[in-house]
Amino acid sequence: MFGERRIEKTIKKTITKILTMGMILIMGLGIFAGCGNNKRHPNSDPDIETELEIKIRQNYIKKLPKNSRVKMNNLWVSKYYGTFDESVVLIFQTSLSESSILPDGGLGNITKETIAGFEFIFGTSSWINVWYNGNFYSLLDAYNDGLLTSDDIESIWLQRQSKN
Repeated sequence: MFGERRIEKTIKKTITKILTMGMILIMGLGIFAGCGNNKRHPNSDPDIETELEIKIRQNYIKKLPKNSRVKMNNLWVSKYYGTFDESVVLIFQTSLSESSILPDGGLGNITKETIAGFEFIFGTSSWINVWYNGNFYSLLDAYNDGLLTSDDIESIWLQRQSKN
């Protein structure tokens, strides 16, 4: 009888160890399964900090419709204009043939806007997004809402002029 109890204890300890190792393995796999969303996109503008780039891309994708084909692996920050106070100004690009990342529904229309006296021309691959406090704004809305100053707009405009 004494031997049977010892065998039972040994079996219980072994089962406990196996279950513990199984749980650790499952949790580890769960952690690594999400790692694809925690990588900087190789095409992203090198001037934006990696953690910020990932956070903004994740936030943007969460705001898209559930059936959107835009995912972390096909969305990147093609241009980072800078962070003005707490407003991050950037352009997204995707490898998808459709322009499904535009706030106008992806129609690809050329739009001219005058913001703080500076004329901006936006097209399919040049729509500027402003990210502030987890929300996205157009450049005009960010200016009108006081998130960007006229000096900020001038800085962005000058950067766009220097690329041409």
